[in-house]
Amino acid sequence: MPKTKKENFKKLYHLHIPRTSGKGICDALWKTFDVEHSWYTQEPHLMYEEKEMSKLPFISGHFAKNPIAENVDGFEVFSMVRDPVEHYVSIAAYVSESTDFEMSNEFMDEFMYGNITPFGANELFSNSGNIQSKMLFCRIALAGKSFVSLRDGDVANEKNTVFIESDMPSENDIRDLIDSMNLFALPDRGMAIDWLGATVLKSHGFFLHKSIHDITNCSKKNGFKPDISHIKEIKRRSEIDVYLYELVQER
Repeated sequence: MPKTKKENFKKLYHLHIPRTSGKGICDALWKTFDVEHSWYTQEPHLMYEEKEMSKLPFISGHFAKNPIAENVDGFEVFSMVRDPVEHYVSIAAYVSESTDFEMSNEFMDEFMYGNITPFGANELFSNSGNIQSKMLFCRIALAGKSFVSLRDGDVANEKNTVFIESDMPSENDIRDLIDSMNLFALPDRGMAIDWLGATVLKSHGFFLHKSIHDITNCSKKNGFKPDISHIKEIKRRSEIDVYLYELVQER
């Protein structure tokens, strides 16, 4: 492992979209860079802090930063995307695990047509759909107090984080925008790892930590499969994600 950093590299921005098998990638990247180089170490943040992070050569996590509209720091954007129906169901399964409710068609009804969200009172990753596209193309903002209906009552959230959905580009814009990003479909995870390994080696002289080959974020769906009505509704809510995923698969 080299003990000096390489010069003239492009900083790496691993935008980890939740439920896209990115935890193993994120963990491996942190292990890769945190070897005798404390200046690489940075705890993951939900909100991107430009003053704090802009000079870092590498960041990885659930940063709600628009890598197109706000990428003034020159990061090389890398992310994984997933089949929209599988992604939506995976979020629902994660919610069921965190609330100790069995993953079932009844729970899907609660998730899809109620106001249950993955992280309690935080509405950022809601049941509204197009979460992957929102993470890639939308800024976020802190809204006022929010009440999210849960089975045990209403939960007040004083710092509610929401997407600015008016930022969502048109389909033609998306086709152009993703040309400047390194997006891979989840089935091509091995190809994504190969690209990432070559990029980190070229830019920093580092070999990726071997743990990157582990897949660590599979929800326990207990064999659950959404019914036809759920699939149709998910696709309706996630039309932009469907378009994005098809574009990434074509590349």
